[in-house]
Amino acid sequence: MIGLDYWRSRISGYSEQGDSLLQMGARGQQYEQLNASLGGQIGKRINSHGASVKSLLRLTAEQVVTDSDRTLESFQRNAPNFNIKTPVNGTDERPFGRLSAQVDIHLPSGWGMNLNAMSTFGNRQDDRSIMASFSYDL
Repeated sequence: MIGLDYWRSRISGYSEQGDSLLQMGARGQQYEQLNASLGGQIGKRINSHGASVKSLLRLTAEQVVTDSDRTLESFQRNAPNFNIKTPVNGTDERPFGRLSAQVDIHLPSGWGMNLNAMSTFGNRQDDRSIMASFSYDL
């Protein structure tokens, strides 16, 4: 399997309230990134008595193609024109791996569950996540 993964995040600015010497604010930010991936997956579906269980295991090699500047701009409220620019560690530019496992369960009653576990490796900042979701078909 091959893929392109694009994401864009927009974060609104904010400011704090309190002692006027300590009040901080952050300007709105926008980040974009494009990843390319190449890998494979194996899976199995089991159907029994109207219920179905589908499992997938994916392994991909990924490369960041484009990545926007990640600099947090903050300011003190008593000096709003004096920007404090803090570089935020972005993604590593070398290829990295991603391993994910997914299980989908659908019951005859209309209820369903999705469980997904993911981990990256070979990257400066590896990620791990577990996600679960439930659904009901109307």
